[in-house]
Amino acid sequence: MGRACFEMVSDAAVTNGSNLKSVLEDPKVVKLMFDCRVDSDALFHQHGVSLQNVFDVQLADVAARRRNHHAVSLLSGMPKCAARWLPKGANQAEANLAANDSGGFDPSAPPDAVSIARVTEYLKRKVKEQYASNLGGDGELWARRPLAEDVRRYAALDAWLLKEIYAAMEHGEVLDEDWRVRVVKESDRRVGEYRDLTEPIMQFRSQERAQAPDL
Repeated sequence: MGRACFEMVSDAAVTNGSNLKSVLEDPKVVKLMFDCRVDSDALFHQHGVSLQNVFDVQLADVAARRRNHHAVSLLSGMPKCAARWLPKGANQAEANLAANDSGGFDPSAPPDAVSIARVTEYLKRKVKEQYASNLGGDGELWARRPLAEDVRRYAALDAWLLKEIYAAMEHGEVLDEDWRVRVVKESDRRVGEYRDLTEPIMQFRSQERAQAPDL
């Protein structure tokens, strides 16, 4: 299961005959991703795509906390990042996000961190149970077309969350230029971290994968 990515594509990029491969490889187009390592590996070996200009939001979360002098040893997943950076408090988001289990959510609704984290964890657990072979799931779940409804909603929510977390961090100006440069540099290193291995990486969370890198 790859992490969602959201491309900040300019009008020029989509009107000049560009295809998805050319956009992903375009150094002028920023690609927002959340832990890009496995996605970069899969894109390179399965589709011949060499990612460029990735901004890894998971690393931005690490950088923002360290900038505020917090000790950060482990990486945070998407739900924890949502709970950390998105607005708190009751609003209409919970009702809209709860609709994920019956048809979808309203992307125009203001995000609420607690509600989003709860729904994200629920969908993640539900899809993992359907996918993970050690849980009796279908290892081909993500390859089947059309995508199952739970899978489609999970992927859509991940992409939406990625955009919202990044926007909230930008609005809060949580990174100065120095820390942003560090994130970009480490994101670039991450792009090749698994892609350049001679042996395939197994897609499960290990202690090593969970360690926050130096920035």
